[in-house]
Amino acid sequence: MNLRLLSIASAMVLAVSLPAFAQSQQGGYSGVKPPTIDLPEVAMSAPGGYLGKDAGATLKPLPASTEDVRNSATLWCRFSPEPDRCRGRAEGEHAICAGKQTEQSYAACRFAMDQMFSH
Repeated sequence: MNLRLLSIASAMVLAVSLPAFAQSQQGGYSGVKPPTIDLPEVAMSAPGGYLGKDAGATLKPLPASTEDVRNSATLWCRFSPEPDRCRGRAEGEHAICAGKQTEQSYAACRFAMDQMFSH
């Protein structure tokens, strides 16, 4: 028997007997309609939605802190446009500005430092 004919015949036998596999080796189209599965309905929360009439009407803003910002290196960072970056540099900037006489001059020093190193 011809070797080429034998290889074609074996390829055809394999193609018919083996299930279909995709290139990913995870299966492929077998020619059979897959069964349908009925999944139970699950109630899920969707983003947004009606919160009720006057939602948040009783909420009040937190009172401003009366604590001197010079008491803590990171306390001034709540005024920074980038508080996380400010906290990372707070100890060094606090040491530079700590000699200022008033809270306003300390805040101005920290603001200048924050603007210099935030970009």
